[in-house]
Amino acid sequence: MSLRRLSPLPRLSRSLARVTTTQPPRAFARLYSSAQAVASTPNDTPEFTALGHNNAQGLLVNSNWTTLEDRPLTHNSVYSLLQNSIPSIRHRSLLSKEECSKLVGIIQDHGISTYNQKVVFPPLGSVGLSQFDHDKETYLSGVERASSLQKRFREEANVDVVGRVAAALQKATGLETRVALEDGRPYFAGMLRVVSNYIQIHSDYGPFDGPDWEIGGVVGQLSWNVLLRQVHGGDTIIYDRQWNGAADNAEFRKKFPSYAFQPLTVQGRIPKALAAIEGDLTFFNSRNFHEVKPCDMRHDTPEDTIRYTMSSFVGLLPASNGKPPCLVLWS
Repeated sequence: MSLRRLSPLPRLSRSLARVTTTQPPRAFARLYSSAQAVASTPNDTPEFTALGHNNAQGLLVNSNWTTLEDRPLTHNSVYSLLQNSIPSIRHRSLLSKEECSKLVGIIQDHGISTYNQKVVFPPLGSVGLSQFDHDKETYLSGVERASSLQKRFREEANVDVVGRVAAALQKATGLETRVALEDGRPYFAGMLRVVSNYIQIHSDYGPFDGPDWEIGGVVGQLSWNVLLRQVHGGDTIIYDRQWNGAADNAEFRKKFPSYAFQPLTVQGRIPKALAAIEGDLTFFNSRNFHEVKPCDMRHDTPEDTIRYTMSSFVGLLPASNGKPPCLVLWS
């Protein structure tokens, strides 16, 4: 990405050209030094205004995004997100407050494990199975055992979270949406994460995480998340910077914890703060580097800093061998 210094701004505000969400995805320039992005047009078309002082110096920053606002779940928004021309999608109230409360009660009565702390640190509580952390046979043979919490959700609360997400995606896109398969054997989808601290900068992309798996054939990848209990803070920060595989691993990946990347990876890139709202279904492009901020802590209510989320990846498999394209889910 090339950056160049601009001459001093001649007045307090300087409007940039309007970019509509119906344009084909392409890179465009934004002023992002001593600047504030505002969307103020009556028809919701994003218009960004750079604000600064007469003697301010600005940097020209490239971005693929045409807006910083969450978009509703539609056919067009899913494809825009897969192409990284928008930062996020929000589908409100996938789960009701009553349903979220029931699920949290079940979770608190269920055993919680953690990710491998040699790979993921600080400790991150979880229930489920992660593809990147296992060989193929260990992963596939553990799917039924890893689904114990989701089975309880269905039986005790009559809530199928992954099923609702798949149905919402299929309705919006018109594409078959299913759990990913490996030689006819299902992947696991629907990880519960219990976050009491933070998650460092990282990226997820099937062709890099599992090149010889079915998910290695996806041509775009999203992550969906549903917050099950409201917290203060705990936002997900998404950067308009995609993982470039081995080159980024060599230059920016941390030695410990090995899943994480240095902050220099995203220096100068536009961030999007995705707020955590109980019951909402959100999506972002998981190939973009992202992190989760800690919850706001109070000394008298430490339990309020625990963030419960359900999530998985969504990959777009292209048409192949006479089969139409489809969306696949996995964790």
